[in-house]
Amino acid sequence: MSECCFGVEQRTDGSIVVAAQTDADVSIERFAPGRAESAAVVQFVQQRSRAPRVCVAATGERSLGLALAFGQLPEAEVILIRPAALPRRSETTASSSGEGVAVALARYARRAA
Repeated sequence: MSECCFGVEQRTDGSIVVAAQTDADVSIERFAPGRAESAAVVQFVQQRSRAPRVCVAATGERSLGLALAFGQLPEAEVILIRPAALPRRSETTASSSGEGVAVALARYARRAA
């Protein structure tokens, strides 16, 4: 397991997009509405990092619940942030692709380290 930062975005259709960043590599995992549950996302993160830094997009009540679910990972650091509060250069990334918000959140988590 490596040092890894994650960006987590819950979408209005019920899906969840997770961006995992290690050094310069970014990978994307999409959880379809049927399997977009906190337990599945926490397990995904836990399998990739012992001490993850997770940045969750604050977009509603479910976001807070998801951020709190990461509490079962003893060494996790969780950041809850409104996507609009991301630094300007992250906003460009966020608007450029469908996974952009999750990627911008992962990069923010990396910089906050």
